[in-house]
Amino acid sequence: MLTISLTKSINASADDVHSALLDHEQLGRFFNGSFSVKQPATCSTGVGLIREITMRGEKFCEEVIAVTQRCIHYRIIGNKPVRNHYGSIHIIDSNDGCKINYLITCQALWWQPSFIVKKIINQDMSQGLTKLAEHLNGRSINSSSD
Repeated sequence: MLTISLTKSINASADDVHSALLDHEQLGRFFNGSFSVKQPATCSTGVGLIREITMRGEKFCEEVIAVTQRCIHYRIIGNKPVRNHYGSIHIIDSNDGCKINYLITCQALWWQPSFIVKKIINQDMSQGLTKLAEHLNGRSINSSSD
């Protein structure tokens, strides 16, 4: 099992960050891929929404499984591009904006070197959060990853 964790402080409100991350069809502004809603949410919080993503030549679907005021949880449906993918985004208010804790767990496919999969996901997440900060007219204050 791979665990990728990234923390980034952004000079923007937690509400603005949360709203931007729930604007599913516009996530391509930040993350390297194209996003479309395949199935609308089953309730007002966004739970049950399925988005189709094309990224790095792969097409796959993600399902939003939980949304609270400051958290978004999703999973990839199926076993491609990785297996057992689960993502958790926590947005925490701070004095100078907010902090995002983004955690992904997954398993590489049998033929994928785990260290390369981890590096690619970490790079994509980091670039996406930096673009998010720029979009919100904030500046990325700092970040850390493992």
